[in-house]
Amino acid sequence: ALDRNLGLVSADGQAVSLLIVLAPTSIEDERAALDRLEERMKTPPSGTQALLYGEPVLDQTMDEAAREVTKRFFPILIGVAVLLLGVVFRQIKGVLLPLLLIGITELMLLGTMGWLGIHLNLLLAILPPLVFTVALASAIHVLMRFRDLEESEGLSPIEAARRTFDEKGKAI
Repeated sequence: ALDRNLGLVSADGQAVSLLIVLAPTSIEDERAALDRLEERMKTPPSGTQALLYGEPVLDQTMDEAAREVTKRFFPILIGVAVLLLGVVFRQIKGVLLPLLLIGITELMLLGTMGWLGIHLNLLLAILPPLVFTVALASAIHVLMRFRDLEESEGLSPIEAARRTFDEKGKAI
C-alpha cells in the first residue's frame, strides 16, 4: 500500500514510477545518457510502456525547439531584411553594409556564447533574432544619417562618417 500511497504505483497497479537521477560530468554526457535511456525505452518488455520526464528531457526538447526556430525563422528574417534594405536604399552597398554589420554582430554573439560554453536553448534562442533586429535598426539609422549629411550638407564621406559617429556613436 505504501507504494500506491507514495504514487510510485498507480491505483490499478498498471503503472510504476521510477526515479532515475542523472549525475553527468558535462552536458554532453547527460545528453548521451538520456539518448541511451530513450533508445532502450523504444523496446520495453512486452505489455509495458515507458515514458521519460524531468529536467534533462525538458532541456533536450527545448534545445530541439530552439534549433527548429533558428533553422526556420532566421532565414525568413534575413530575407525580410534584404527586401527592406533594398527598398530603403536601392543600392547594393546599402544592402550589403548593414548585412555585414549584422553578420559581425551575430558572429560575436554566437561565438562568445560558444566560447563560454553556453548552449542555445529555447529561452536564449530569442537572442540572435533580437540582436539581428537591433543591429539592423542601428545600421539603417547610421547609414541614413550618413547619406543625409553627404547629400544635403555636401560633406565629404570622411567628414560625414565623423559627424555620423559623433551623433549616433553613443546611442549605438
